[in-house]
Amino acid sequence: MNLEGWIRGSLEGVDGTPLPDDRLPTLERILSHVDSGMSIRSVKRMRSRKNVVLDLEVVSCEGKPERYVAKLFVTESYEKELRILRSCAQDVLRVPEVVGAERGVCLMEYVEGELLVDCLNRTFEESLAREISGWYYKFHRSQHILKGDPRLRNFISTPAGLFGFDFEEAGPGNWMMDIAGISASILDTDPVFDPRKRVLVWSVLDHYLNLIGQRKTSETTALYVHTIADTLEQTAKWRNDSGIMELSERIRDTGIPSD
Repeated sequence: MNLEGWIRGSLEGVDGTPLPDDRLPTLERILSHVDSGMSIRSVKRMRSRKNVVLDLEVVSCEGKPERYVAKLFVTESYEKELRILRSCAQDVLRVPEVVGAERGVCLMEYVEGELLVDCLNRTFEESLAREISGWYYKFHRSQHILKGDPRLRNFISTPAGLFGFDFEEAGPGNWMMDIAGISASILDTDPVFDPRKRVLVWSVLDHYLNLIGQRKTSETTALYVHTIADTLEQTAKWRNDSGIMELSERIRDTGIPSD
């Protein structure tokens, strides 16, 4: 097994930090522990802002096609992410199963499904808003921390329900940061600020409040809108997107109509 032969160009994080030299040999070792007779069919790099994530199609020693996702860490978040993945699995929260992990490399099952960002922007189903709130409620209740990095791309919609992944930015904080953050992600993906999406973001909040047994007050609503505007402002700066910045300012000034 020679993974380097499948990799084109250098592997590095989003800021240009190169992947440590031991990561690919470690991944090869993990794969050999899973199946010593495994052969590689294809290796594709997946979208990731900070680390190196690979989509691996392999053939087992019995000739069975299989698929895995390998996360090779450039950042220092390996131990935290592994701990959260294993803890969520114990609490029956839908996350990818860890197949093997060692020295900054995590090999996970490949979850078949559709990225939530694509599914929601195609269907505008209100049931998806309830699923989002339900997943976050279970995560907050189980882990007692925020997931962080609340982006629709960090969820996969499957017939069994939503799967969450990417826990590098998990940490302490108020639940509002996750709930308003994922609602900002609903609004800032195409079609941006669509009327159907404005309905969905209020459903996200209403369902979450119902799950935690809280009433929606004017204070909660104001904090929700303010936090969405703050999140959009951060996104606009990261993307260098004047349109999202204008949306942030508009929401801060006039709120989010429920149509």
